[in-house]
Amino acid sequence: MTLFLGVLAVNCTSFIIYSPAGADWLRKHCPIITGHVAIGPLKDNSTTQHISLDGVEVIEGSFGNYYVDIWNPLDDQPYFTLSSSTLREVRGEVDFGTSPTKLQNLTLPNLKTVNTDFQVGRYARDITYLDITSLESVDYFSLAAPNITTFRHRSLRNATYVKVHTTQIDSLDIVSDSRLNLKYVDLAGPFPNIKNIPVGFTSAEKLFIRADASVTLGGPSTTNMTIGSLSLSGGVSDLKRSTKLESLRVDSLDLSSSISIPHLEIPFDNLRALTLKQLYEAHPVKDITLPPQAVNWTGGFELDISNAPELNLTSMYRTDDQNNRVQTWYWPTNISSIRISDTNLGNAFLYVFPFLLHSRHNGLPADIAIPSSPSKMPLWTALILHQC
Repeated sequence: MTLFLGVLAVNCTSFIIYSPAGADWLRKHCPIITGHVAIGPLKDNSTTQHISLDGVEVIEGSFGNYYVDIWNPLDDQPYFTLSSSTLREVRGEVDFGTSPTKLQNLTLPNLKTVNTDFQVGRYARDITYLDITSLESVDYFSLAAPNITTFRHRSLRNATYVKVHTTQIDSLDIVSDSRLNLKYVDLAGPFPNIKNIPVGFTSAEKLFIRADASVTLGGPSTTNMTIGSLSLSGGVSDLKRSTKLESLRVDSLDLSSSISIPHLEIPFDNLRALTLKQLYEAHPVKDITLPPQAVNWTGGFELDISNAPELNLTSMYRTDDQNNRVQTWYWPTNISSIRISDTNLGNAFLYVFPFLLHSRHNGLPADIAIPSSPSKMPLWTALILHQC
């Protein structure tokens, strides 16, 4: 091993950068680094350090800050910035902030590909500026630095997992590209500067959104969208469908007590399972609209609603603003199960079921048979039905 101006190095393999001078040597001699690059510990803590890696194009290993225990206050470390206008590929992981760091600014505008993980974690508490404008391809993307206010990025085109937790950024367009086919998306606020979250990928196996914002399904160029499991909580205030979407299919929709949608419209072309569990003190959902196309939903519809005392399930009809009686709930023809408890439930809401009208023939217990006249059932009535 050889020590060059604050860089511990073996040829152009793996480097530990201790100072701006060490970074300067590295960027002038090693456009391609065949190993790992770690930033710190930095030796001069008298002032903010500016680390430039202009000239480095490829890092074949990992790239990140040196590891310290999460309770380390880094009192002996300076604040620093890190930039490279030439870095285009990291074949290992990029990891800043899954352990404490005093990084303030990360500027990698031409980084296009990270083969494994890109993470700016919650222990990067001092970073306010992140520029990864060109990043298109990554396996796992995670952004959780709580004080980022400026985030420069166009959109991902190839990814498997995307996670964005509490930040100060003003856009979540990161999952708006129609070329994305994802396994897991986790968007968890609070996001105080975001009012609407656009979701524009083509498919995702699981999508979790916990944020005080509206959600729009469908991006600028998305025509078809498929979601396996969609879970909304954390104050989500509206669920909308882009007018450009030709097809929107969701296997299961799970709504928690913390959503803030009093009039919930289900804008899907197919839905297999709808779950609403209002377990806490807030009970905002007052009515739910199932569209006419629900009649043709396939897969065996499952409805599970509990602890929703303000939800009105007394009828399939409501009176609109012009005092017209309109149907707002259309039952799917193919139904697997219904579980409703602790909710305002009326027989008129259930009256059209062929299998309910012949409940005794289907082996349903006598105490949940539906009377012939559609009168309102009392609150806290439990209904558990399974089609035979």
